[in-house]
Amino acid sequence: MALLVVDLETTCDEGEKLARTLMETIEIGAVVVDEQLQILGSFQSFIKPLRTPQLTAFCSDLTGISQAEVDSAATVYEVFPEFADWLSGFAGLKHWASWHKRRLCAELKRCWAEALGLLGGL
Repeated sequence: MALLVVDLETTCDEGEKLARTLMETIEIGAVVVDEQLQILGSFQSFIKPLRTPQLTAFCSDLTGISQAEVDSAATVYEVFPEFADWLSGFAGLKHWASWHKRRLCAELKRCWAEALGLLGGL
């Protein structure tokens, strides 16, 4: 049995001025560990935010992520398939914290909805 541990960082602003529905993932980090907590693999990538491309000072201070790091990053459309490919190499994974799971699922749903819109709703 292996355990997947995921940490996501998202766009944010002080006092929740940025609605949760507008938050975008700007970094994904993950490790897969075995029952003895030995690391079997790791994944990390910054992600360029598309709807709110300019990080707030609060966000940079909170996450330690710079504007330059996200500006030079790939988009969620490139990073999530890479993450999925990486995950496919591990069998019998247990899932991670519910907030991260909901955040990842919301981001994937948004990406698919936007992609379908670009394709004329096919």
